[in-house]
Amino acid sequence: MTLTEPNEVRPTRSTVGRLGVFASNIAAAALWNPWTADWLLGSAWIEARSTRMGLLAVGVGLLLWSFYALLRPPSRIATRISTLLFTLFLVVPLASEGLVRIGIAADFSGLRKEWHYADRLSDDDYYKLRDRWNPRPRSRTLHPVLGWRRLATPSDPLAIHHKPGYTVRTEDVVLCYGDSFMVGTTPIPHKIPDVIDATLPQWTAYNFATGGHGVGQMYLRFRESHAQFVDPIIVVGIMVFDLDRTILCVRDRPKPCFRLRDGELVLEGPPLPTDADILTLRGFSDTELQLVGTG
Repeated sequence: MTLTEPNEVRPTRSTVGRLGVFASNIAAAALWNPWTADWLLGSAWIEARSTRMGLLAVGVGLLLWSFYALLRPPSRIATRISTLLFTLFLVVPLASEGLVRIGIAADFSGLRKEWHYADRLSDDDYYKLRDRWNPRPRSRTLHPVLGWRRLATPSDPLAIHHKPGYTVRTEDVVLCYGDSFMVGTTPIPHKIPDVIDATLPQWTAYNFATGGHGVGQMYLRFRESHAQFVDPIIVVGIMVFDLDRTILCVRDRPKPCFRLRDGELVLEGPPLPTDADILTLRGFSDTELQLVGTG
């Protein structure tokens, strides 16, 4: 009886070990697939079809190997291969993620770079991380509908970029909308609306452009301002990046964004959340909110 005990125990241990390896490889396969990557990284990171197919191939390969290693007769080589796959596709990625998070928590500057983790053109997290890791004073005035724009004053009743003390006309006007390209960095006489003014002296051009605005904000600015004029000519200056900005809900400040629902563009907001609302939801402390300029 004593001589047969080890032989009776070994199959049990072998079975437990194989089941453990099987479960480990299944966990690795669950990690390496497009749907898990969508959840962990966001669809922007794996939007390319080739990337998604590559992840799917790795996941399916791990899954097939798991069943093969479980159903075939016990083999040291199969066990070593399973252990290697488990290490490469589960232990290493999770350990790397843990080290990155520890480095970020330890304030290692090389890891606190928002462009490592998000796309500035299409990902809100880029600006949220930037404001968290590199807080800076806000230079733009928060607006409840547009996100930000100039404030109207007695000398600037339309809240536009124009010569001080201008007179508001309602007829024979050209209304210009756009981003910083339309705002212009050159002196006033050389900005696009001022060139229009000089070229068409019988018309008056008003520059409603705002730096950092996307196409959605341009449209909202147009919608709120054009009705006070009679048959205006509309000029819109659009750069390629302005289209990307339309889907952002946060940039330098919270902003309106459009989402495609049932084949139609739907505006999210207004009213917009404040800077503090958004950053508080991301776990910012009161001190950090003050540093960012929302306190």
